[in-house]
Amino acid sequence: MTRESDNGDDGGDGPDNQDQEPEEGPPKIRPQSALSTITLAKDILPMIAFLLLPAFALRALVVARFDLTVAIALVQFTQPLSFLLTFLLDTLPLLMYALGLIVLFGTGRSYREGIFVGPFPAMQIFLLALLLSVPLFMTLPFPEYPLYAILLVFLAGTMRAGKLQSLGKNKNLPQLLRSAKTAQEFDRKLGIIKTQFYLRCHLVGIVFILVISAGRGMWVAPEVLMIRGVPTKQYVLQQQDRDLIVYDSNLYTILRVSTSDVSYRQFCSIRSFTVAERLLGGPQGRPPCPE
Repeated sequence: MTRESDNGDDGGDGPDNQDQEPEEGPPKIRPQSALSTITLAKDILPMIAFLLLPAFALRALVVARFDLTVAIALVQFTQPLSFLLTFLLDTLPLLMYALGLIVLFGTGRSYREGIFVGPFPAMQIFLLALLLSVPLFMTLPFPEYPLYAILLVFLAGTMRAGKLQSLGKNKNLPQLLRSAKTAQEFDRKLGIIKTQFYLRCHLVGIVFILVISAGRGMWVAPEVLMIRGVPTKQYVLQQQDRDLIVYDSNLYTILRVSTSDVSYRQFCSIRSFTVAERLLGGPQGRPPCPE
């Protein structure tokens, strides 16, 4: 009888079991620990500002074929606002595509951390990344199907890479977060991990955008100038008194052209054969640029 009563006391409803505290899992992630859109924008804007000067210098060197005299002249006679706007126009599709990759990678990490479950968040984020990639696809040459496939493969594989990414030699992300004793320590470790992750993304983005931006060519629109009866394609940087400061893309140099020698001046069109031109049509009403 005594053993039965003892066994009965050891049951699930006994007072001893009521005093035992249930084992707690890892602290729940608080909303403030997740990186918000505003925080991401604050991180990206300084990166864009930091890119302007080195991107301009590298691009001027490439356009000048690494001739320092021509590159210095290009920098000297370029309006800062003109290059700023051109830089933003050139890199905005790349930035939007890179932002989609970062969001996909972060979503994969969120699945690894247990923040997201089920396929619906992944589908929504992937559709968002596709939407962010539309400007880049519209500016690509047509048809370049292998290039389109590579960009789509990057989108498809980035979330998977986020799920597989590890943050240590011996500890993966869940183990690292489970080592936190309190919710405050958990949020602190998670914040450090996210900061390191986005810092790496920014560094990769800096190198990527610098390289791509350097190969985009001139940052002003081409014009056809009738100089002494001969039509030529020139890039007008400035107009100073009676001279035009132009970059000759055939001679790869900076020239001063007297306005008295110019009888005709008009913006011209370069056939680009992009996806946007294929779908929406090219610009109308402008003469083609002479070769």
